Amino acid sequence: IGGGGVPADRVLSELRRRYAAAPHAELAVAAEEQAKITALRIAKLFGAGAAAAGAAVSETAARRVETVAKQVAPAPSRSPITTHVLDQARGCPARGVAISLALRGADGAYALLGEGVTNDDGRLPTL
Repeated sequence: IGGGGVPADRVLSELRRRYAAAPHAELAVAAEEQAKITALRIAKLFGAGAAAAGAAVSETAARRVETVAKQVAPAPSRSPITTHVLDQARGCPARGVAISLALRGADGAYALLGEGVTNDDGRLPTL
């Protein structure tokens, strides 16, 4: 939460609200807050000249936030389920291993959620 003089109860309330957020969402929010703080510090450091150029600073901050958001937001093909299969006999990643992920329902039947084959690094990033 950027800005001095923010009451403690507001900080605590915001912390409670943001605590439940997914890590990538919180990183995006934190990056935006940091960009605002940086813009304020630059304006304070350089005085009236920077204040007059405030729109440019805000535009630069917005571009930075957009760049960071792209980096921390999960790619559509990136799954929160991770795999890394290792071939212990050869001591290296196991490529070409078929993997499937299924969810067992209350009735005992399985529903296929995803499947694929490990890459050269022994991973299946799209599961």
